[in-house]
Amino acid sequence: MSNICKLPLDGINATGGTQSRAELNQATVAEYAEALGHGAEFPPVIVFSDGAAGGNWLADGFHRYHAHRAAGLAEISCDLRIGTLRDAKLFAAGANGTHGLRRTNADKRQAVAMVLTDAEWQAKPETWLADACRVSRTLVRSMLEELHLVEKHDAVRTVERNGKTYEMNTAQIGKPSAPAPAAPAAPTAPAVLPNTAPGAAPAPSNLVRQVLEQQASAGAAPAPEPAPEPEPEPETEVGVDNDAHDEVDPFDRLLGDFHALQREHDKAAARVKELENLLAKNDLAAQVDTLALKCAQFDSLATSRFNDIAERDETIGGQRKFLDDLRKAAGLPKGGDLMAWVKAAGRRAA
Repeated sequence: MSNICKLPLDGINATGGTQSRAELNQATVAEYAEALGHGAEFPPVIVFSDGAAGGNWLADGFHRYHAHRAAGLAEISCDLRIGTLRDAKLFAAGANGTHGLRRTNADKRQAVAMVLTDAEWQAKPETWLADACRVSRTLVRSMLEELHLVEKHDAVRTVERNGKTYEMNTAQIGKPSAPAPAAPAAPTAPAVLPNTAPGAAPAPSNLVRQVLEQQASAGAAPAPEPAPEPEPEPETEVGVDNDAHDEVDPFDRLLGDFHALQREHDKAAARVKELENLLAKNDLAAQVDTLALKCAQFDSLATSRFNDIAERDETIGGQRKFLDDLRKAAGLPKGGDLMAWVKAAGRRAA
């Protein structure tokens, strides 16, 4: 259940560990803040609330949130949903898989590491983890190995039968019932954090360290760390299309129109400067006045265009909500084929 409303920025918790990106793109924050200064309206950020003080957890829209702060605004439009911090983390892990600023490889690894800090989610199938984080199963497997969770993950499987979900320990499947006594194990070398050897890749993120510490506190001795392999750039995701969009994002179109107008304005300003220099030599003051008037007209046109864009964005939002309400009334999931449902209803009526 969600509700579109305005919330004060200070009433939203953006530091609760729900940020699934490795770092913010400050250029994008500045770009969004500039657009806000020209009256642009953004899609609502997504916030999960558990009703407690400080329990409004930001799950999606960190660039928009920080852009509002940079623009000096006090509140922001939110899609407020009922949920805990854990719900917000799971949603955030896959939030930017198909929209927003394209994720880097570091962002994808951060999302997987965030999910793997949860003991219950660690035991989920690799396909479930890949779907939740909107990444490839190959990356999930790689992260399980890096965080020394392969043995625990493969030994415990989540099983659903007869409507009930429970964990199955598969460690003894296929092994003899009475194995011969094993020789005493050789002393295990102290665990070493990944990538600490000279010339190795950068050290793991805080979330990676958190998982390693969790395993150490549980008494599980991590397996020897394999030699780090360079991660390919860019990473190819199997079964995930980061460019897939059901429809064009109204904000992307708004931002594109803003940049087009900005380029036209810059060209006009450069032309005016060029003509001013020429007129200073030829003493053609009347032409300067004419150009100044045209610039004023262009500024007025740009303002009108920005207002049109804002109205169109609001109309698109209303139409999208109308279609979602129709789907809900028809019992269809979000994004369901409404036209097919109408045709089927027509055939039933006939």
